[in-house]
Formats: sequence, C-alpha cells, structure tokens
Amino acid sequence: MKQLIPLFLIPIMLILFSGCEVDSEPDYAADLAGMYIVTEVTIAGLGTLDFTQFELFEAWFFELKEDEMVSYDNDATICENIYASEEDGITSYEEDVIVFDDGEELEYELEDDILTFLDEDGNEIVMEIYDGTVPPASWTDITLLPNDDFEPDNSFAEATTIAVGTMNEAHYFGPCDDQDYFTFTAAAGATYVIETTTDDPDIDPELDLYNSSYAWIDGDSDSGTDWNALLTWTCPSTGTYYFMIESWLNFDVGDYTVSLTQGGLGASPPSGPSVEKKKEGMEKPEMASILN
Repeated sequence: MKQLIPLFLIPIMLILFSGCEVDSEPDYAADLAGMYIVTEVTIAGLGTLDFTQFELFEAWFFELKEDEMVSYDNDATICENIYASEEDGITSYEEDVIVFDDGEELEYELEDDILTFLDEDGNEIVMEIYDGTVPPASWTDITLLPNDDFEPDNSFAEATTIAVGTMNEAHYFGPCDDQDYFTFTAAAGATYVIETTTDDPDIDPELDLYNSSYAWIDGDSDSGTDWNALLTWTCPSTGTYYFMIESWLNFDVGDYTVSLTQGGLGASPPSGPSVEKKKEGMEKPEMASILN
C-alpha cells in the first residue's frame, strides 16, 4: 500500500518545485545580439542591390546590442581614414519586432544566422553574422585599398601621361569618388577620340576634357557602347590637355580601359550626358532612408 504524503508537506513541495521551474520566456535580445554584414538590399519599386559584389572597404555593418543598434558605413568617409556610424536606442526586442526609443518599430526575421530587416514600405535589408573586426583594416589604412598601377592619379598635378594612339590601357575605379586624370599633347586642327570600355555592366564611366589651364572644354557620359564614355574633339591650338574619368556612382568599383586615338580633321559631333541613366535611383541606400 502506497504511503500517503503528509498534508503539511504539500505547500513546501510546491514551493520547491516552483523554484526549479525554467523560465520559458524567449530571450530575443540574446538571439539577435551580434555583428552582421549586409549582403543584399531591396528598395521597393527600384530593385535589389547585391552587396556581396562589393569589396570589404565598401561593406555595411549592423551591430545589435541589448539597448541599441549601431550601423557602420564607410561610403562617404573612406578617403579620410575614418568610418561613420549611426546609433538607435532600443526599448525592447519582441518575437518579430524591434521597438526603438522613439517609438518606431522594425520587423525582422532570423533564420540560420541570416537576419532580415523589413519596413512598412516593402524595403528589406538582408545580412549575415560577421566574425571579423569592425572597422575592417581597409577602412583606416588607405594603402590596403585595391587600385591600379597608375595611382596616385587623382588630380591634374598627378595626371598620367597617355600617348596618342594608345588603345585599351587598363585602369581601375577605386571607392570614394575615385577620379583618374590623364594628360596628352594635341596638335591644332587634329581630331581626337577618347573612349572608355568595361566588361562590368555596373560601371558607368564619365569623361571630362580640360585645357592646360584646367578649364573645362567638353564632356561625355554615355555616347559609347554599353553606357561608356566616348568623346570626339578637334584641337583648336597645339598644347597640353587633360581629361578626367570617374564613375557615375561614387561606389562603383572595378576595371575599365581607356583609349586615345587621332582621327581626321573636322568638327566634333555633339556630346554630353544622355537624358536617361541606366541606374537612375539605384544608389547605395542610406540607413535612414530604408529604416524610417
């Protein structure tokens, strides 16, 4: 016959068992806490930007802490050897929403270390856990940035001499509004053709021509094939001239070639930017523009 538990022991046992119960309330802050690197951004109505195509010096990071979210972005300050950050205080983490101090809420999804932010306008930021150091070394050491063999060539004084007749000389667009300057000698009455080419569909070169006093003469953006620059120009007087090539979007990074050839005599055809850009509106988004 089973022995009965004395009635006076029941309250004591209840207290003991209740003290041993495990709190089943999920800790969403602990689940999300960490450093993330952005892999993809979708802007509603415009399309998706693949951040995995960018080098580490152009990366975008989010760090989630118990009481704040910090965004690290080097887009505008990479050449100044500093990095920008933006902080937002967090009031609470819930099952699928982060609540900020200002009352704003941000939906999120977390699956297999892939974190996605979603806002009410249909914009998305997809990111994954990042185990490296933030800021990366390339954000604070300019010598670690990839670039071409002609650097530095970012001013008239540092312009690369290019010979007339040069075809497909290889150059490189670095970050932070990299501008490549060239200089050449032109003869009065001769017509010259300056042209860029690139195999990267995301690079959109622009070209500006200057005289020996650095005064702007002419420019072109999209007259060449596949949105490349193509400028045909007739020299008014023998002397030294310059041209500068940059990418239309300041965060475009990659290889391109430039050619300088001499044509026949005659006036140059009209040139200048086209009325429509192939990537209108597809600039790298600021944090505030997608999360607010």
